[in-house]
Amino acid sequence: MVVTHPVDNNPTRTAQIRAWREGDPAKSMSEIATELGLTRERIRQICLRFNIPTTTPRVYTPLICLQCGLPYDPPRDRLPAVHGSGTVHLNLTGHHPRPRRMPSWQPSERLQQMMELHAQGKTSGQISTEVGVPLSYVSWQLRRVGMAGSYKVERDSAIIADWERGDTYAVLAQKHKLKRTRLRQIVGAYIRTGGLPYATRGESAVAEEVAPVPVTAPGVVGPGG
Repeated sequence: MVVTHPVDNNPTRTAQIRAWREGDPAKSMSEIATELGLTRERIRQICLRFNIPTTTPRVYTPLICLQCGLPYDPPRDRLPAVHGSGTVHLNLTGHHPRPRRMPSWQPSERLQQMMELHAQGKTSGQISTEVGVPLSYVSWQLRRVGMAGSYKVERDSAIIADWERGDTYAVLAQKHKLKRTRLRQIVGAYIRTGGLPYATRGESAVAEEVAPVPVTAPGVVGPGG
């Protein structure tokens, strides 16, 4: 069997292409084609014919979190994981490495009205009727600001303490027997309001729940009367 080598009709051009591809891998074949006055496809054919590398070695460059400065892996990167993706960073730190560039969140007038009615001790059903919105919308909006009745002070304070210590949502879910979605709501309300979510309906309402006043029927004298 006779092995024939390809004949190079322009060795100077081939040597220049090889020097570019091997000496400066960041130089793309499109840039080489522009300088030599050829098409990118023609450069690719020459590279394949004379065993010149056509691919550029990928260089790993981690991204930096805008909030804490820790590195994390770029998204959709086929290189082996080093620091973890943005989701891993979110689970470790509780914040996203690339937050939305939006102005600080402010409650709308309708939400402020619902918060005032909630602080007066009115139920979600009464708030829904007065404001004119569905009951599910009231529950969702109150949950955003940490005023939903499903918040429990002792449990949520323990969750936030574990989260600030560095526990991931997976560890919190196993420890506190809650879904990750619920944990994100609790931590999100804590971050958004700057304090511990508390199922409050006003200090007077809480005091009444702690020490309820006995109610007597009309015409009936209560204790000590």
